[in-house]
Amino acid sequence: RLDARAGAIEPTGRAMDVAIEGTGFLAVDTPAGPRYTRNGHLSRTIEGQLITADGAVVRGVDGPITVGEGSLSVDSDGSVLSNGAVVGKLAIVQFGDPGALVRESGALLKTDETPTPVATPTIRTGSLEQSNVSVVDRVAELTAVNRSFQALQKAVSVLMNDVDGRAIETFGRR
Repeated sequence: RLDARAGAIEPTGRAMDVAIEGTGFLAVDTPAGPRYTRNGHLSRTIEGQLITADGAVVRGVDGPITVGEGSLSVDSDGSVLSNGAVVGKLAIVQFGDPGALVRESGALLKTDETPTPVATPTIRTGSLEQSNVSVVDRVAELTAVNRSFQALQKAVSVLMNDVDGRAIETFGRR
């Protein structure tokens, strides 16, 4: 299951690292169709397209974002600037049921649900969102699963001992 809670935001100092504060996902285009991610480690291709770390083309509000050569930056509203001029705005979307998202590969998610744009996204530049996984929660969950397994294993063992005992008793009489 997908845990859609936001993770801690850590500064990286890299101008093309972006973190979404609150809800929302970056919309990206892949050969398999539209996908969504919260991984904001962005870069540009030789052709000038803005891409994610796994090579997906970042979708802007008006289509794929193409940047020129020179300095790149992203404003807190998601506007992408190349040499100080706005060249696009990141498409930040949300879903009525984030649990419907399915992890595909790496940080990419897919869904059949239609996304809705986030009206006023808040982007923190020079930062990346860290994992939202709590080690303590996962260890507690693993412990509970392990105890359930041990109880089931003990029940099966008792049942098999009982079956073996009856078989020996039944065959021993004949």
